[in-house]
Amino acid sequence: MFYRMKKKLLLLFLSIAFCGMAQQLTLKKGTIIDNIPVNDSVPENFALYLPNSFEISKEWPIVFVFDMQGRGRQALSMFRQAAEEQGYILAASNNVHDSITLSKNILISNRMFNTVYSLLPVKKSRSYTAGYSGGARLASLIPTFVKEIQGVISCGSAVANEGVLSNKNRFHFIGIVGNEDYNYFPMLENQKLLNKLKFPNQLLLFDGGQKWPDSKYLSKTMEIFTLAAMGKGNEPKDDTFIDTTYKTTLGE
Repeated sequence: MFYRMKKKLLLLFLSIAFCGMAQQLTLKKGTIIDNIPVNDSVPENFALYLPNSFEISKEWPIVFVFDMQGRGRQALSMFRQAAEEQGYILAASNNVHDSITLSKNILISNRMFNTVYSLLPVKKSRSYTAGYSGGARLASLIPTFVKEIQGVISCGSAVANEGVLSNKNRFHFIGIVGNEDYNYFPMLENQKLLNKLKFPNQLLLFDGGQKWPDSKYLSKTMEIFTLAAMGKGNEPKDDTFIDTTYKTTLGE
């Protein structure tokens, strides 16, 4: 009974939050919802995923996932299991595209960020970007322009433009790449540069070529971000989580 009441309150909260837009939306947990309007003034929309553990009474970490063909639902489907396991919100624009300029993609992304921040209890200090290939390159550029973004999950791509990296604007970079991917060696070199600039970073390797990594690697990146947030004081220290993660890592 209490669970059903909380779920009804959540749906009511989200329905009220979207009042004033062109349409009123009811968002459900545990499923990808597509085509959520950014606002009434621009024809842009995004996909969203709320984990089943989501509650409005606390703030949540979020990963903004990028696909350079504007396939938000498809992009979120790759991260859905990891987000469910680690307790992260996911969002992905349906309007970023490799056929438009970087500045336009940044503006589109920023409008989505602002909408999500205004509607959901997101902890801004735990905002991250992610993507695969071209989407990963855009994800790695956004922290330069959007200060809220604290980390990047880059699947199969080094940082898009090493020239924009600055030790005055560090973010946490986690790369994932197959050992047969042609991006393998560039990402090794990228790690050396990040170490030189004292960027917190990890490089996760798997057997295989140019493809999406298994969900366990995506889950590991979120786990790393959570531990890092605890270390920085941006997340309450959870001894059980730390102990479980340590034991699991030793067993790998």
